[in-house]
Amino acid sequence: MKSNDKKTWNNIADEYNRSVGETGDLYHKTYLNPIIKELLGNIRKKEILDLACGQGYFSRWLAQQGAIVTGIDIADKLIKIAQDHESKKPLGIKYFIRDSSALEHIKDRKFHFIVSNMAFHDIRTIKDTINECSRVIKKGGNLIFSILNPITDDVIREEAEEQIYNKMKSYRTESVITFNDINPHYHRSIGFYLANLFSAGFLLSGFHEIYTKHRDGKVITDPKMKKYKQEFPPFLIIKCIKEG
Repeated sequence: MKSNDKKTWNNIADEYNRSVGETGDLYHKTYLNPIIKELLGNIRKKEILDLACGQGYFSRWLAQQGAIVTGIDIADKLIKIAQDHESKKPLGIKYFIRDSSALEHIKDRKFHFIVSNMAFHDIRTIKDTINECSRVIKKGGNLIFSILNPITDDVIREEAEEQIYNKMKSYRTESVITFNDINPHYHRSIGFYLANLFSAGFLLSGFHEIYTKHRDGKVITDPKMKKYKQEFPPFLIIKCIKEG
């Protein structure tokens, strides 16, 4: 990430820690984490990189399953929170403050798995990050990441009769989106991600569209919105295997 991305996450580190806790927020806990855990399978004694680990809650879950875990994040305040947890309840996790596109301290082909939960769309230098993932993962290793779905992350909702529609001004064009003036992210097409993954030697082995029954943290009761949410998935989980 660029330097102001680091500043952004440092500014909200305490708030983020409170919202995530030890299980993830509602959307991670309910929709994303169960699928990621299933895709990981038995990870006992496996070397895993938690890329953009934040305050480390998922790194801790990985370690509790017997994995050998390394966590990296650009935000030093989030890593400090993760290290404080580790000092109080040691799980053998190694945390580092690192830009995900520059992992020179990690040797080639170290990890069986790389997990990145809702972070790729926050990383400006994503091409370099994917190439670094390719370098540090073992042949046959798995990269699993979740992102905001590019088909729903920059749309205007419009209602007509009994239906809610998406109005999209662009899809292919890469852009920066800011929802709340705090957390900007980078919109890229699904094809953009796949092209860069393929170029880095990854093969697609899983593609999951995640539909939800919640909006703003609450169960949806409005019939139109419920139908809309079941038609347009807000999240994607992608799993890739390193070919060579």
